[in-house]
Amino acid sequence: MGEKLRGKLGLSALCLIMFMVTLDTTITNIALPDITKYFNASLTTTNWISTIYVLAMSVFIIPAAKFGDQFGRKKVMLLGLALFGIGSLLCGLSENLIFLIAVRFMQGIGGAIVTPIMIPLSVSLFGRKKATDAVGTIGAVTAVAAAAGPPIGGVILQYFAWKYIFFINIPIVVLTFILMLICFDESYDQTISKRIDILGLSLFLAGIAQLTYVLIKGYDLGWFSQWSIGLMIGSVLCIGLFILWEKHTQTPFIEFDLFKESTFTASSLVYFICGFAIICSSLIFNFYLENVRAYTALKASYVIMFMSITVMVVMPLGTKLQRKLGYKPLITAGIVLMGISLLMLTRLSQSTSWLAMVLMMIILGSGFGLGCLAIVSAVQFIPQDKAGMASGIVNASRQLGTCLGIALLVGTMTHTTNLAKSSIKRDSNTAISRLAIPKPFSTTIKQDLNQALNSETTYDLQVKLRTDLKKDQS
Repeated sequence: MGEKLRGKLGLSALCLIMFMVTLDTTITNIALPDITKYFNASLTTTNWISTIYVLAMSVFIIPAAKFGDQFGRKKVMLLGLALFGIGSLLCGLSENLIFLIAVRFMQGIGGAIVTPIMIPLSVSLFGRKKATDAVGTIGAVTAVAAAAGPPIGGVILQYFAWKYIFFINIPIVVLTFILMLICFDESYDQTISKRIDILGLSLFLAGIAQLTYVLIKGYDLGWFSQWSIGLMIGSVLCIGLFILWEKHTQTPFIEFDLFKESTFTASSLVYFICGFAIICSSLIFNFYLENVRAYTALKASYVIMFMSITVMVVMPLGTKLQRKLGYKPLITAGIVLMGISLLMLTRLSQSTSWLAMVLMMIILGSGFGLGCLAIVSAVQFIPQDKAGMASGIVNASRQLGTCLGIALLVGTMTHTTNLAKSSIKRDSNTAISRLAIPKPFSTTIKQDLNQALNSETTYDLQVKLRTDLKKDQS
């Protein structure tokens, strides 16, 4: 096989892998109502399908990067692909909710394994100079996938069952597995020991797992509950002991010297912000479209897809512009644009026009696309042998940003929604009593109102009230 063809196929494989793994972070959110109905479960329980994947990704990305450096990136990548593929198949075949959550965790571990190995494999395939363009292309695909979850999920749910959200991964896994075998040679970090730092690994996993869990489930548990406080204290203790141990061991699990490189540290922080921002469109804005504006999943995807399209255009353009301008002004512009778009989203109401929502998605997509250049700039000045660990850290930053977004944004939304529902219920009952509506009608209105506030949209409530009142009148 010629080197040029090998490079194209190898790049295609890495792009497909990152698209698939990143897509699965957000695509399930839009399917949760269907899955909840299928298993006749509560949304609180089915939400673990999304939570467990993000938890696995956050916890295992850095260990996967370390093991790839130690034992061979190609071997570890193939292992991750196998786990992800088997997990996807079992998710689609699941007929038990607990089993689905368990195999979703397996899928998340597979995704965590393949994610950080993308950059060092790009460097080994193309060389240090040409790898920048390759990583930029993969980064653009990753950014598109993060934004494209709801639109693609909406299309699948419109024409197929929710199981196909997982089944579509199978042919991609098979194809990329074959391409990985053909296109890539084995590579290692020759400067590190193959000895596994068991204590460091254990402390790290315990600390990050507790931190991630409390970020995701803080509002459900109660931020000042015994569980939340205990988890936060446990996380601080484990991470503190981990840092102390790493400074004294001869074979550290994480090389903290990487953070002495300012571009790497700043890029990791920016990628953290990108992970936080994506929750606004992939979950919060989608909730507004479907539950407030009563859009179908497909119709909602027609609005959100403008963000995905914009990212698809802006990030490759940014990769080219950085050769003349450098990363700093482009990434700074990205953060500013994300901030502007999020400020605009705070002005949403039931009368916001379609055109205004599309404009918000275009601005957010532009900012997100430029901000995600941080994944390329992060390894710009990192030694080639350390690209694997650097990739693990920067990708873990985005996952932790996503977890924080879920914790603060989803938690705040849920809390505010519950307060609003209580207020509506109280005011409505008062108004019904004051108007002296005949008892059969007032009872029907109160029952439908209570039911709608628990599970239905404003539009559903209007339809149900009209139907039930007509029945009472007849």
